[in-house]
Amino acid sequence: MFYLAVLAWVAGLVIDVTHTERAMGHLLSYVFPVIALLWLGWRLITGGPSAADVAAMVCLYAAAILVFWRVAATARSADVETDSRYALLPSILVMVAAMASGFVAVIGASASLAQLALALGFAAGGYLFWNYIAYLRRGQTFTFGATGAFGAAGIWLVLIDVMALFATRVSRWALLLAVLVFAADLVVRRVALEGHWARWLNPVLYGVLVALPAVAAIVIATVTADPGSEY
Repeated sequence: MFYLAVLAWVAGLVIDVTHTERAMGHLLSYVFPVIALLWLGWRLITGGPSAADVAAMVCLYAAAILVFWRVAATARSADVETDSRYALLPSILVMVAAMASGFVAVIGASASLAQLALALGFAAGGYLFWNYIAYLRRGQTFTFGATGAFGAAGIWLVLIDVMALFATRVSRWALLLAVLVFAADLVVRRVALEGHWARWLNPVLYGVLVALPAVAAIVIATVTADPGSEY
């Protein structure tokens, strides 16, 4: 997992430095999920995967495309539009999804993966806190860019790949709902408060709306949890 995380972060950094967001960003969005699945699941693939495993890999690849698409799209609007209502969405999406998958992993008796996911969530939350202050002061946030999009989202995708393929007690349905956090911004963009307090409250409202699939994921994980779980 470590090498895949480094690869995602370095690739995003190179894209930012070379300003090739459109060309290389789109290419990496399709290629990185394949590399991750082959790297992590080659033993499973060569050993004869079950139909459920094949379906899981297909869903994970589709999920990766969705995640990179939405994080990159929100990051571009956050970096370009001054005083954008959506300036904090990239870090909100990563934080909420990471926290959701962390709790799902805890419920699924996978403490080590839960720690990694929750650590990512807290890191994104710290970045979100400073961005919120910057947004309130000047209407723009610190650049998320491809480094954030592929670094943070890439690390999260690697974690859910491992959870879905190898953590047998972790609910795959709950992970699917956690992925839908990244689709929630399509709905969030249709909602906005107006008035004096809008700048303060819109990010909070967006966080609450984005958290709905995350809460559903935790509920599903709890309901379907193995009674023999130690956690």
